[in-house]
Amino acid sequence: MPTIDDFLPKLTAASGTASLAATLPQQFSVSACGPYPLASHVDIPSNSNGGELLLALNDISVSPVKLLSVVPDRDASRIVVNLAPMQLSGTYDLFGLESAKVQLDTGGLMAPLASFAVGASTVDDADPPTITEKQYDQLQQANDQRTQLNQTANGRSLLDTFNQHNDAYTDVFNNNSQLRTSWAKGGAIAEMFDYTSQALATSGMPVNPQDKLFGTQQLSYNMHAFSQKIHLYYACLKPYPDAAVAALSFQAQVATNTQNTQQTVVPMTADSVYNTVNTAPPANQAALQLQIQSLQETFARIADNTHDDTDLDLCVQHGFVMDPDTIVRVQAIYAESLRLHDPKRRLPLHSGPFSSSLAESHFVFALSEQPDGALTLKLQRSSLSVPVLDLETAQWQGQAGEIGRSRLGSANFIRGILEDRIASQLTRVLRTLASQEA
Repeated sequence: MPTIDDFLPKLTAASGTASLAATLPQQFSVSACGPYPLASHVDIPSNSNGGELLLALNDISVSPVKLLSVVPDRDASRIVVNLAPMQLSGTYDLFGLESAKVQLDTGGLMAPLASFAVGASTVDDADPPTITEKQYDQLQQANDQRTQLNQTANGRSLLDTFNQHNDAYTDVFNNNSQLRTSWAKGGAIAEMFDYTSQALATSGMPVNPQDKLFGTQQLSYNMHAFSQKIHLYYACLKPYPDAAVAALSFQAQVATNTQNTQQTVVPMTADSVYNTVNTAPPANQAALQLQIQSLQETFARIADNTHDDTDLDLCVQHGFVMDPDTIVRVQAIYAESLRLHDPKRRLPLHSGPFSSSLAESHFVFALSEQPDGALTLKLQRSSLSVPVLDLETAQWQGQAGEIGRSRLGSANFIRGILEDRIASQLTRVLRTLASQEA
């Protein structure tokens, strides 16, 4: 079995299939960011009603990606990757979406779920902490679950699928207000978060209890968790169809391997969850694809409100609850996704290219040898810092331009998202090289 000591000489070599210098791409392509709401209502010259003000970043790339060095850290199980200065470039669109004027402009969507972002932060991050000690401990506990999943091939496959679509899931949570509303409704998620944390720390305690209900709506763990996956599917369907299918496939495989559905609760402890993940046989891809295809067609008709009883019966057969309230929610989430991403609905204000110079950056990765012989790695910290983006805001005119400039100045989270996505590109290259050594 390969060891870290075997891998490092290959990784740091000038050439070879495991050489970072030989396999690092010349450019990182970064997925689109946004649209992010800047204000709930502004005057728009082309529309008498005015509307919501939003910003989207597209065609984002970082180049040239040039490796300066990759060297062991003081700890032999860590490496430091040093990249030369790079140029971040792309295009931006500042636009409106027609909406009725409201009396209160909260601007609240400028503070997305960043306080619960899991992952490495830059070493120069000087922002004050935004989570409680209890929340911090729970996030560390969540990271511990990732560490344990990394120990087996099935667990790593599960994490790889999540990592592949993580940017998409982050985007829809940040941007789709209907998804966030459904997610937080009734307080069930907060209660389930605390309960799951307790179950993970208590031997023999079921993660999905049969005799406990959550939130003001008094829903079972399964009912709420599986419902949220359906909500996530509809939020991703328009902008990120592959991420939508991944969420649906995961839910289908959970039902197959554990018999858990929205309506059926089979209590499982943390140990039994891990055992199921580790021992689950490969999915029958033909059968899974057939099931997913039929569900996609049914869900599409529900989104368009052209469904009939046959569609609802199919949902029941696969363990989904599609009652009238659920249908209203998923249609609202889907409609919000269409509203945000349909170019025909946009009221253009300003657009153009942007670029920003990135200084030389350093990334520290921890390497681990897993019990089954695999090598895994995790980004621990990074010096990568995206400066304030030059979007030619001086040319933004009128009330929309003035408010846009003001709100953009406090939207540091956009730069944080860019930093995370750039770092994830390097992380994926290294993980691929490490996995090839197993």
